[in-house]
Amino acid sequence: MSATTGTAELSRREFARMLGGALALGGFAAGPALAQACAVLPTIGKVRVASLDVIINGTRVAACQTRRPALPGLSVVVAAARLAGVDVCRLEVAGAAITAEMTLAALPGVRNAYCGRLGFVQFAQYTYQRSPAGLGPAGGNSACARSTGWELDSGGPAQTYNGRLRCRLGTNKKSMFDSPGVPTEDARTAYDTVSAGPVGTITAPNLFRTWVVWDTTDDSRPPSAANALRRHPLARIDWAWQGLAGNAGPGAACPSAVPHPGNGWSEKGASGTVTGVRFGPAAGAPPTKFIRTHNNVWVAGPC
Repeated sequence: MSATTGTAELSRREFARMLGGALALGGFAAGPALAQACAVLPTIGKVRVASLDVIINGTRVAACQTRRPALPGLSVVVAAARLAGVDVCRLEVAGAAITAEMTLAALPGVRNAYCGRLGFVQFAQYTYQRSPAGLGPAGGNSACARSTGWELDSGGPAQTYNGRLRCRLGTNKKSMFDSPGVPTEDARTAYDTVSAGPVGTITAPNLFRTWVVWDTTDDSRPPSAANALRRHPLARIDWAWQGLAGNAGPGAACPSAVPHPGNGWSEKGASGTVTGVRFGPAAGAPPTKFIRTHNNVWVAGPC
């Protein structure tokens, strides 16, 4: 479903207000005015970041531009997904595809330099609710899975999302794709309703902060035990979504393929949007103390 329709949706303005209101210099929200034409990008050792663009679902946002971009919406749908080897239905963002396009230049007189690695670090806040609980006879009418603040939505030893790209002088491109969501069924239970948000009393949609990070050494020499990589945040993409799915029977948008014949789910109100893009110092730094996302931990009772 389009991010601009639905019975229980939030406008982009409402999403932006939940994220803290107006953006600082170096950050863009939708609209024609421009807070800052060029964000300050770093020079580390013998290498400088000459330019940086972020492409989100085909919309290009540059660290240097003359107008604020029209930031894209995000479609929220109920669709089939394969989880733990079983085909199930899922309320989800249809896809957030993000590409960082960074151009590196050597300082005058420098011919060769180590250029570091480019990647993403992502954090999330979320609230999921389902009915019934699906936790056995004592589970009750509902269950909740929620974050405890900003949780790391990344893996691997470098804590990056989808690994890191080894960079060179010139243009470097690194991409990631995310489709967060919550199942409407599992092997034991066909849920009556599943919400992400939660819908109805929307006070905190599911929030994501995706940083573009450049890991390099201070002297532009290859890393070693005595010459560690240091992380430099270059940009941050803020996005959010919420939705409600209901069991509408076999004629629904996503009929149960295997676990629960005769059941099917449709989206009952949803919206999603990119709320802002920040470059340079305005991007801030990712949290250094965190826990990893555990959104498969359900607790009996409403959120």
